[in-house]
Amino acid sequence: MFKLRKAMPKKPKSREDSYVPPDSLILHVKDKIAKRGPPITLIYNVLVSSGCRGTEALYIIRNIRRLRTVDLGEYVRVHVDLQRGTKNEFVMYLSKEVYLQLLNYKGKIPHRDTVETAFKEAGLAIKYFRKWWRQLCKRIGIDSEDIEAFQGRVSSIGGRRYTDWIPILDEDYRRILPTIKTFLIA
Repeated sequence: MFKLRKAMPKKPKSREDSYVPPDSLILHVKDKIAKRGPPITLIYNVLVSSGCRGTEALYIIRNIRRLRTVDLGEYVRVHVDLQRGTKNEFVMYLSKEVYLQLLNYKGKIPHRDTVETAFKEAGLAIKYFRKWWRQLCKRIGIDSEDIEAFQGRVSSIGGRRYTDWIPILDEDYRRILPTIKTFLIA
């Protein structure tokens, strides 16, 4: 039995990247990105404001005028309904300032590779903003299921319909917004 077990391939280790950047690194990247100007600063603000993926940030910048938006005072809820395989995003929350920046932007949107390179040069890959945002919400006291709903993970939010989460997320985002504003580029 021992020989047979020894001959078997080892169980693969998880390749999940568990690194979560500290707030100080996000602020450091903020300073570097601020010098780049739009559209890179817009992408940064969408990532920090919503906790979305880079692809979704580019999508919302390209399509902001066509998407249904609900004004909730200091912030907006944008109905994205973007589904790519197992990746989902149904609603995205943005501070009012970021939303207005998007509406006023008339320039070109760079290719995803160009954006990724710009963020890496600033000190942090785009994928880490989503992980940081999740931890920020946890520190503020947002329930894990609500964070899952914010980030479009419908398979892990139980039997509720996604639309049942909207009033809960509206209220949760109101709690998150003051902290998020400290990380935005004006």
